[in-house]
Amino acid sequence: ENGRASLAPLVQAGELERLMREGRTTSARSAAASAVAKLGLAAKALKAGSHETGKLLDAAAQLLKDEDSACKDRAIEVLAGLSGSSRAKEEIAHGSGRSAASLCSICDVAKQTKGSDPRAYGLALILANLTVTNDELRRRHFREKEMDISPEQYDEFMRITKQKDPEDADNDTPDLAKARARKLCINDGVVAIATLASSNPSSETASKLADALCALATDEAMRGTLIQQGGFRSAVNLANNDKNDDRCRLSAAHAAGKVLITTDPRKLTDDQQLCAIRPLLWACRHVKATDLAVFEQLLALTNLLSLGATARRRVAVEKGIHA
Repeated sequence: ENGRASLAPLVQAGELERLMREGRTTSARSAAASAVAKLGLAAKALKAGSHETGKLLDAAAQLLKDEDSACKDRAIEVLAGLSGSSRAKEEIAHGSGRSAASLCSICDVAKQTKGSDPRAYGLALILANLTVTNDELRRRHFREKEMDISPEQYDEFMRITKQKDPEDADNDTPDLAKARARKLCINDGVVAIATLASSNPSSETASKLADALCALATDEAMRGTLIQQGGFRSAVNLANNDKNDDRCRLSAAHAAGKVLITTDPRKLTDDQQLCAIRPLLWACRHVKATDLAVFEQLLALTNLLSLGATARRRVAVEKGIHA
């Protein structure tokens, strides 16, 4: 952070941008791209539609295909920083005239990465951001902080006090987020999430993976894919892991509950039929579970109880009757 001021002359002269474009080695190009992204994000100078952002997205998309692990790490770092922008999300998923789509490469890298690796959090952050709108992220933040002001009131305050740049208008919609989520599934994104979730991710990484699974489970058409490609089992495991924080476990349990609402439990394996009962009951008891989450988890439990005596016994063993 203290060294950013010393890089200002290089930025103003365009040297970092030139090195990002014309560097002799991929390592040099990736380092320059990472530096430009960090400086721009720190100074809040990178606008979604800016020429520089387009170059960074395209450079990162190319670097992800490089064999050098360090180049991939820096590309993930750049994309993770930019993935908070709605326009950047669309370009990461679908590409544009100024940058190639990088979602397929992101999923390929994630499938080769352990959850305990340093790059895992960046990958999980990108996947979580792609599957949801920024408006939903803000609403979730306000809800978790139990703030007295609504997101709409906050936006109005920012507008009146002129603290919000008109160019920062968010044009993302639930339909665009759903299209990105489906594109993620097509590119083996569920397999990528399951791979990261099954290899000892940190609490922060696990939380982002749970958010991604919950967002994917919102689309009924993708619930079968979650079961087939390991996403459902990953959600159950994340919710059952006491080492994860409650926010992660609640999100993961909600994902499992959503899947089970519309799934015929008789088509699941014996293990899949009963493994979700414990985390669903735990989430229903939790004081910070939302009303919607509790309702959907109770629907899921009702569906599982249709299996008969075995499911009812499991609920009794987990003290679900008292709950």
